[in-house]
Amino acid sequence: MTAFAVVVVQGLSCVGFGAAVLRGLGLGGALSWHERLGWSFAVGFGVLGWLLFFAGVSGALGRATLIAILLVGACGTGLLGRPPARKHVAPLQGIEWTLVALLCAALAFDFLEALAPPADADTLAYHFALPKQFLDADRIEFVP
Repeated sequence: MTAFAVVVVQGLSCVGFGAAVLRGLGLGGALSWHERLGWSFAVGFGVLGWLLFFAGVSGALGRATLIAILLVGACGTGLLGRPPARKHVAPLQGIEWTLVALLCAALAFDFLEALAPPADADTLAYHFALPKQFLDADRIEFVP
């Protein structure tokens, strides 16, 4: 599986798990479709993290477990519901354009930061080596 496909499936899994939680709590109907999508991703991000954490500490962090968890979550995207028919939307006002510009600037800085190679041992150890070690061991291990 390519890295891009993994990221897409992880995103869909987050949305699916979050949609399931929102549906289970009965909160989906009170939100617009865009709000449900945003909340589903945010809540699902936490749910996916907890599921992978417990799989990791129990020694079940293998490739099959990861794929199964991600696919189960991705199947939950159907719980998000369909977006309503398009309505006329008012054009953005001054403060909204300012917020969009700030968001674009933050995304641009994040993109530029991602282009820089890891330059220190701390970054290499915590963001690259440790996850690889955890996957190789099929579990999350204590690192003193």
